[in-house]
Amino acid sequence: MPNKNVRCGEKTAKIVFIIAIAFIFSGIVSCEGKKDSAQKEASVTTASQDKLIAQAKEHFDKGTQLSLKGQYDEAISAYNESLRLNPQSAEAHSNLGFAYFDKGNIEQAIAEQQKALAVNPKLAHAFYGLALAYEKKGNKQEAIKNLEEFMKHTEPHSLWWNKAGEKLIILKGEGEKGKI
Repeated sequence: MPNKNVRCGEKTAKIVFIIAIAFIFSGIVSCEGKKDSAQKEASVTTASQDKLIAQAKEHFDKGTQLSLKGQYDEAISAYNESLRLNPQSAEAHSNLGFAYFDKGNIEQAIAEQQKALAVNPKLAHAFYGLALAYEKKGNKQEAIKNLEEFMKHTEPHSLWWNKAGEKLIILKGEGEKGKI
């Protein structure tokens, strides 16, 4: 616990960081009336957050490369590390869902796509991931619903929008059977 006798204006950068973290997580420390110190705390916290986000992106990019190589266990580890550093990354949740899908773990794939949509309700590829997973589970209605949502949130007439439209026709029984 920080020494209460230390004045805010006398803190080193390290102590300011520790106090900022304590303030954020516990609300114990308060340096009222010290605008200069508050600005330092904010800039240290922002720099720290920026660093975590940059590290999270590195793990996300690594996960993407590993997924493309078919190394799904390693990709899952990289995406999980990305999410440890930045738990509010809808894209990391969605890509983790696709990696689980590719490994055949449909329930975890669905859970991660749902987490992605909880963070960003308009993330098109999360709807596509859910459609894939629900189709694999044999839940045609959920697959259709998610393909329709995907089409609402993606660029009309793009390659994947067209593929989703073709798949909708098949799932609705208006075409021959196939996979997304």
